[in-house]
Amino acid sequence: MVKKPKRKLTAAERRKRKEFRATHRLVFINGKQKWQRLPPTIDGVDAELYFLQNATPIELHLAGRWDLLYEREQMEAMSSGRAAARPGAQRNADEDESRPGAWHDEIPF
Repeated sequence: MVKKPKRKLTAAERRKRKEFRATHRLVFINGKQKWQRLPPTIDGVDAELYFLQNATPIELHLAGRWDLLYEREQMEAMSSGRAAARPGAQRNADEDESRPGAWHDEIPF
């Protein structure tokens, strides 16, 4: 029995294969080769990381990333030279500042 000769890929098939390889990678799972979709990227950076680096406070709030909002406020406070307020603690103007650890005596509730 004579084998059928291999045929060349058409331009459309080559284009489709190139697009597939750009969006997928070959990995081994349980000793078998599997094609796995690559995570989305923006300008070569992971989409999630790009969002976190470029998001405005409103976008972070809408996404529910309040922890990052708090961290950014802390970083801005440290860079501007002013002391960052502790969350949940309020200090009185007449409180004795000379006693170390005076704010530890406050009850937060």
